[in-house]
Amino acid sequence: MSNALFLRNYLIIVGLILAVGWGLDQILMYYSKQNNTTADKHLLRGSFLYLDTVLKHASPDIVNVWNRHQAEFEHNLGYPVSLFELSDFSANQSFLDTLAAGRIITLTNQNDEMIYYRQLSSSNYVISLGPVNSSPHWPYTDMVLIAAYHLFVAIALFFWLRPFSSDLHELRSAASRFGENNFSARVNVNQSSSIRPVADAFNAMAQRIDDLVSAHKELTQAVSHELKTPLARFKFSLEIISNLNDSEQRVSYLESMKDDVRELDDLIAEMLSYAEFGAHHLQLNTETVYAGEWLHTCIEQCAPEAQAAAIELIIDIHEPVRVIRINTHLMNRAVHNLVRNALRYAHHQVYISLQTSSGRIKLQVDDDGPGIPKQHREHIFQPFTRLDYSRNKQSGGHGLGLAITQKIAQQHGGTISVVDSAQGGAGFQLEWPG
Repeated sequence: MSNALFLRNYLIIVGLILAVGWGLDQILMYYSKQNNTTADKHLLRGSFLYLDTVLKHASPDIVNVWNRHQAEFEHNLGYPVSLFELSDFSANQSFLDTLAAGRIITLTNQNDEMIYYRQLSSSNYVISLGPVNSSPHWPYTDMVLIAAYHLFVAIALFFWLRPFSSDLHELRSAASRFGENNFSARVNVNQSSSIRPVADAFNAMAQRIDDLVSAHKELTQAVSHELKTPLARFKFSLEIISNLNDSEQRVSYLESMKDDVRELDDLIAEMLSYAEFGAHHLQLNTETVYAGEWLHTCIEQCAPEAQAAAIELIIDIHEPVRVIRINTHLMNRAVHNLVRNALRYAHHQVYISLQTSSGRIKLQVDDDGPGIPKQHREHIFQPFTRLDYSRNKQSGGHGLGLAITQKIAQQHGGTISVVDSAQGGAGFQLEWPG
């Protein structure tokens, strides 16, 4: 990530410098060419007019006059001049036609130097001027070029660094607010920002910490509530038993106290399991198992509870599902939680199905109980969440079973959700990659 960000900013700066340099060079070349061309045209017209004026009265003795004054012409004009006859160009009719129209023709020699030709007025002779040197540059052109180049680079960098500096200020401000326990602070930058990867990483970290802090607060409050109830019963029984002389009553209270201790022990075990399954660094060791054999073995462990409640367990494995890859220990725990939750509320039947769809494994547990109202489905997987009609000791559980199941599904890269059941009760669908 850091190398990519450095390379991106480096290429932007280099691109700006090259673009400004190239653009400025093109502009200066264009105007220099325009200025030189205009100056050359004026100079050429004047030169040809000067020669034409001197030689127009020399006809028919133009050659002799030219030979006597050629050195003077070159000295006055500052570049070579030559005299040709039209017959010298008889092989190029288009060249002759252009000369006959009175136009100046520009050609280049083998050194890419410019030579200009024009027909002498009222004669069969052609004058050539050149090679002609271009108009001299302004003495301070190089200094102006360097100054303009650095100025444009500075302007370009300013417009690039200004939003960059603003984004860094936003990042620093968000980090400062976050450090003051404002865990909702986020970095807001444009998609095209140079520090967008850094901002996204910060926001992801902030969201994770915010979720962890919120979950910690909720879990602490829930644990405090769950621990207070059995502890209060235990303290009450301890106070009563110290003043009892009846042995039978003492035994009854002692048994009640043992139940409270067992409840506390189960609660602590469930909380440790929830913390373990919620760890992102938990190593997930998966293995390939036969779907039918695994599911039947897993459900058989719940058979005694189903028989005691007089509830029928039905397993339906669709034909395409043959082998699946899972962590059997964790997935057994997830299925047991779902089946036992269904047994708690079912009237006569619990239906377990396993199938594949679009490369994903779907395991669904349905019951024919009262179902789960839609307003509760969103919160049913939160720790210590139990429906109102199940908030009693006889219903069993501490409200962590479904939360643990969700963590196991996430460890497998999957999800769990509450769906409408064909049996009329609650339906839980566990889904993970095949």
